[in-house]
Order: sequence, then structure tokens, then C-alpha cells
Amino acid sequence: MPSAIAHLKAAVGKAPEFAAGWSSLSLTYEVSFWYTARMTPVLAAEFLAGETAAAEHAAALEQAGRTDGEAGQ
Repeated sequence: MPSAIAHLKAAVGKAPEFAAGWSSLSLTYEVSFWYTARMTPVLAAEFLAGETAAAEHAAALEQAGRTDGEAGQ
């Protein structure tokens, strides 16, 4: 899972406006929480923070896209 997180971070770094990429990153953090064999409190906090931040970023982009799209109509 760490490699998936790294790849998705790289992807959203190249295309920061791609809401689905941020959403996928958030989901990967969530899944990583459940599939990490040696979970520590520090790692759990890191996964939760990453999941939350990525989800909030995706939601903000999605909302901005709706607002921008509605403004043109």
C-alpha cells in the first residue's frame, strides 16, 4: 500500500486539479489502515490525516467544478 500512496501522491502532484485522483488517494489511505499488519498509533494518525486531507481536497475541487460549470449557464 505505501507504493500506491506514493504513486497517487505523484499523480495528484502532476494534476492537482484532478478530483478523482484525490478521491483515490483518500480511499487508498483508508484501505491502508485496514490492511497494514503492524499498525501503530503514529501510522494510524498519518493514514487518517492523509485520508481526511485528500478527501477534503477532492470535495473542494468537485464543488469548485460545479460552481464554475453553473456560472457559465
